[in-house]
Amino acid sequence: SLREEAIARTNEEEAVRAAEAAAFKERLLKYYYLSDEDQALILNEEDMSRYFEARAKALAQREEAAVAEVAAANTNRLANALLEESKALLANPDPGGAPLTPEQMAQASRLTDQSVRMLARADSLQRVSDRLELAARSNEAQAAVLLQAKEPERATEIMALEQAKRRVEPTLAEARSMTTTAGVEPVQRPDGSTPPAEQAVTPAGTTSEPIARSTTVPSDGPGTVRPDTTTSSVGQVQPRTTSDPEPAQPVAAVPVPGTVPPVGPVPTPAPGGTPALLAPLTEDIFSFAGRDAQRTGPIPIDAPMPAGVVFKVQIGAFKQPISDELFMDLGPVSGETVGNGLVRYSAGQFVTAQSAARATEQVRDRGYRDAFVVAYQDGKRVTLAQAMRAASPIGVTAQRDPGAPASTPVAVLKPVPPPTTPIALSDSAAAVEQAVLANYPATAEQVLAQFAPPADATAYYNVPGAAPARQVETVKGLFYTVQVGVYSKPTALDKLFNIDPLNSERTETNKIRYTTGMFTDMDRARARKDQTVGLGVKDAFITAYLNGKRIPMRDARALVARFGASVFVDPTLITR
Repeated sequence: SLREEAIARTNEEEAVRAAEAAAFKERLLKYYYLSDEDQALILNEEDMSRYFEARAKALAQREEAAVAEVAAANTNRLANALLEESKALLANPDPGGAPLTPEQMAQASRLTDQSVRMLARADSLQRVSDRLELAARSNEAQAAVLLQAKEPERATEIMALEQAKRRVEPTLAEARSMTTTAGVEPVQRPDGSTPPAEQAVTPAGTTSEPIARSTTVPSDGPGTVRPDTTTSSVGQVQPRTTSDPEPAQPVAAVPVPGTVPPVGPVPTPAPGGTPALLAPLTEDIFSFAGRDAQRTGPIPIDAPMPAGVVFKVQIGAFKQPISDELFMDLGPVSGETVGNGLVRYSAGQFVTAQSAARATEQVRDRGYRDAFVVAYQDGKRVTLAQAMRAASPIGVTAQRDPGAPASTPVAVLKPVPPPTTPIALSDSAAAVEQAVLANYPATAEQVLAQFAPPADATAYYNVPGAAPARQVETVKGLFYTVQVGVYSKPTALDKLFNIDPLNSERTETNKIRYTTGMFTDMDRARARKDQTVGLGVKDAFITAYLNGKRIPMRDARALVARFGASVFVDPTLITR
């Protein structure tokens, strides 16, 4: 009986895997132009398969979200029309002022009831659309994490193949339109035919907006499409819908968009072909350029990089030359040649991985949904883990006042802590709080002054192949986080459900405890917990740390009630 049960369970698992594989292959054929060789490569190579699966799921979810949003908008309009009809009926325009008949009253009531039901239906459809958008973002983030964990050249190859074969993306279609002039074979449909180079083709049967909703690149000629419109896959301009993000505020303004302003004198190449380096980066350089300040020249290729660790946002990788008008709304954008014949393009330069991650979210909201954080050390591309280990202690990121003119020097702005509302306590709760606070100093300054990390606080995590993680032992102040799990040693990212960002802690028993995110707001911590559970960590829970050490949630609540925001970590470390 046990043997038969095990066989049945095995057969059931194989059937589920077969169904998932069939669904994956169906999505591949729907959203990508793939030859038989391409299909075999993607299905048989784990790296390719996992990346394409995450990207294809995101494309499918965005398509479903667009359909649900259109249905919600249509239902909402119809409900409002019915409500207006009911109001007009109840207004009784009869000049004689005759009262409404029972039939008219009943009809108005029916119209109102039907309008209410349709409004509820519209709200439900909008929530479905929002959930699908969130799921798509999660899959896109997982795809980015997969690339970040790979060697740079391998990640570039995977990204370039996916972008070259994707069916729907106005920006990618414009890049592919350069293929024939560059002497490179154009992408082909499975039947061997070639799609038009000047447009992106929407999957058959799709009536929604483009899945990626990528903003097109403005041009100087007639028919210019502004960044606040979206373009369908056949080049038609569509008005912005409620789910299309507004242009994000820049992380920091850049004086001349499209160029990397040197810090100090322009270097000269070193003898022997060693790459020239600029002075170390001291502030973030990134902006969304307005139409009057967009790049006018070509995208710089292999431009000198600052010395030390620099983070950037990679937005594309192509084997053929691309139009100079691509990515004009981002600044600065630069290209980098890779030994495998590809050119990868990235935007901005950032002092910390956290500021680069925030900019990445803004870039994705802009429509460039392939974006992910990459790192360089002394001008050479390195893995994110290497860069974070080599990075200097994180300070306050330089920011520019959004209202200041572009010529105004960048100033370091101290984040304003959020206001805290005093917490009213009962006698028993007050007694508990007093008992907890008796174990801590009397002021927030004294609490933070107790932070004294050992010199080798991060030495335990210097393990090749371990997932990128911030060691909580080096973090001063109080924060909430979500526990992922405890492992016997530093673990690879794919064993941690590809969750990002991660924190690590060495326990008293020399185990490695992983958590995700740093929060000063419990609502955000709960949202991260729900997201972590959805990724597969069913027993995820919220915990707290103070000065690199784990503390009970009761202590965290008492400290926040007593000291407010002054006891929290540096705001630049908070997960957004």
